[in-house]
Amino acid sequence: MVYHFEVEGRPPRQENYSMWGRKAQFEPLKMLRIAAANIIHIPIVGYVGISVVFEFKGKQPQDLDNMLNGLLDGLQPAAPNAKPLLLWRQQAKNIKPVKAIAYESDTQVVEIFARKVHANQDKYYVTVYAL
Repeated sequence: MVYHFEVEGRPPRQENYSMWGRKAQFEPLKMLRIAAANIIHIPIVGYVGISVVFEFKGKQPQDLDNMLNGLLDGLQPAAPNAKPLLLWRQQAKNIKPVKAIAYESDTQVVEIFARKVHANQDKYYVTVYAL
């Protein structure tokens, strides 16, 4: 199983606390989950690999590892102790925080390729595959 999708904008930012309850991360997280859920209908069971290219314009975005953390966490269900914004209640069932999109846990991810490049747009391209 190999899934490819692209997302307009920058990825959600994972910092020292949950991104699910931060208003500034709602749109990036929602856009990621919509793009992924349109392609991936059943989460991968077993080991997972991810390849991603982050394109950005203007000022260089956050560190690559922070971009990856937001992406990886956004493709799994929110932690049980997360407190998602009420805005999530208005979203489709297939992207709600309790839903696994690509996998149940990012501990399944055992292979990563990531790159960030300057471009004329903020966009990223993701490939998720079973190993």
